[in-house]
Amino acid sequence: MCKSLNIDGVFKTRAQEFSQLPMDAKLTSLMIQSLSAEKNFSAMKSQYDNAILVIQELRDFIASHWKPNEAQMIAFKNLLQYLMINEGLRYENKVMTARAMNYIASHRAKYHLTAFMTDEIIKVTVEKVFRDMIDNEKSKFRKTLVKNVKLNVGLDQLTSIMVSLFWTRDKKPQHPFSDELLASIALKRKIAKESISSPSDTKFWKALDAQLDRLVTTEKFGNDMKNDKWKQWRIDIIKRDRELYKAVQPGAPTELPNEEEPEQEGEDENESQLSGAQVTGAISVASPTLGTSDILTSSGEPRTPDGSEVGGTPIGPPSDYIAMSTTS
Repeated sequence: MCKSLNIDGVFKTRAQEFSQLPMDAKLTSLMIQSLSAEKNFSAMKSQYDNAILVIQELRDFIASHWKPNEAQMIAFKNLLQYLMINEGLRYENKVMTARAMNYIASHRAKYHLTAFMTDEIIKVTVEKVFRDMIDNEKSKFRKTLVKNVKLNVGLDQLTSIMVSLFWTRDKKPQHPFSDELLASIALKRKIAKESISSPSDTKFWKALDAQLDRLVTTEKFGNDMKNDKWKQWRIDIIKRDRELYKAVQPGAPTELPNEEEPEQEGEDENESQLSGAQVTGAISVASPTLGTSDILTSSGEPRTPDGSEVGGTPIGPPSDYIAMSTTS
């Protein structure tokens, strides 16, 4: 039997000695060994329970000190820039933050934030990142737009410049551009042109929101940017822009402005921040209300500049380069 169970050496000798013991001695020996095993198991269980407590404490500590790593920060910035260049119903800080949070909630694995919906620390931390960087990114976008608007280049060239800086970056923009994107750039150019005479004017984004509010409310276009009124408006504003800016000048600047202090929008600090309850609510905001239906495809992925759903340009670095940081 020892051979069939692969028992040899000292264990085989002990087994042979045990087989020669009287029955009473065998029972006593078995009882002692059983008690010894129970004692050892109890000690191991105590060590296991202590290890579980230590692991839980470490997890809580890491979670409470979690911060996005460098790759995630780049991806968050790219997401904001992506939302700024594309069509939307509002661009005020709290709406932009809600749209960004909404996108991440739907693409948690892409940003290596699988616990985003269940871990309040991660959710609040990410929201704060967006609130901290949004003024600077909006200021950078506006300054770049105004700088290029002064050149009076054609709509397609202006769109190509802005897309290469705030969307595709090192990738060549895809042509032709969608009407949604062209209309978005045309409207932003119109607002920027009106503010060129006042270089220090920081009301660009509020003026843009006011124009969009007028279309939604006064003109009764509604929040569904896929309806016929919005489609006709896009056709009209693209046509007007192309009539105004027919010349295409080569050598238009394509660099981003130097890093400067962000231009504040003049919003009340409390107004531009989402409370914990609002952050949770922002995740469930319907996309038509936030104007994201024309930015994302039916599968939730970003559209390409030509509006197609195939081969969408990724936001930020590839997910392979994004790893959750646990450093404080």
